[in-house]
Amino acid sequence: MVGAPAKPPATPQPPGNKPRPTPPQREEGAKSRRPGRIRLWARILLSLLVVWHLTAVFLAPMSIPPSSRLVIDIAQGRLMQWYLDALYINHGYSFFAPDPGPGHLIFYEVYDQQGNLKRQGKFPDWDVQWPRLWYHRHFMLADQVGLGLQRDEGPGEGERKYLVAYARQLLRKFDGESVRVRWMAHEPLSPYSVRPNEPIKLDTPQTYRELMPPVVQRRSDLGPESAAQTSRQPGYWPDVAGGWVGARR
Repeated sequence: MVGAPAKPPATPQPPGNKPRPTPPQREEGAKSRRPGRIRLWARILLSLLVVWHLTAVFLAPMSIPPSSRLVIDIAQGRLMQWYLDALYINHGYSFFAPDPGPGHLIFYEVYDQQGNLKRQGKFPDWDVQWPRLWYHRHFMLADQVGLGLQRDEGPGEGERKYLVAYARQLLRKFDGESVRVRWMAHEPLSPYSVRPNEPIKLDTPQTYRELMPPVVQRRSDLGPESAAQTSRQPGYWPDVAGGWVGARR
């Protein structure tokens, strides 16, 4: 019986040369997107959010006086203030580097009825105010004098109101007849001040500078209030908290 002719054996294909399936035809007008890549509209939205957040982070310290009117108006806008307060980044730390500014101190002298010096001191003073948080509170009291009060105040008038309030409190605290308060700036040392052959100490008198004339308050300036009254009673302190750079929020 004659069988059917045998088929010749198939020629083995070398590896790597297998025929590949034809890719599906892409519809005309469709856009390709790599797997895992964020869509364009989402990237634009995220970029805008990052720019907004960085702007808010920089605006808070930039709006601390001295600053431009434009920066203050933007930082105090309703939407910006809501965002700063909600994230708790509405701080007044300002920018110190690369040129830190001077520190501020309040020097005071309390006199008795005979005009004799009864007590003198300064704040902040790390030898007296302790622990650190108590020192920091006095540090802020001296530093916030430079913020002034309302913008419509005359030159130096807002700073003087702060010093008057501090002087009256010192009269009550130390039961003095008069007190003299000075607002001083403590300048940082320059690189040329720390040369090994001519060292200058941090507390040398040349590094202190008086920022405005001293404020003197007497017991008669306290009005009808008694010496036992303190700042917790209404009507004593002026509204120094509401005049940072404008109105209270």
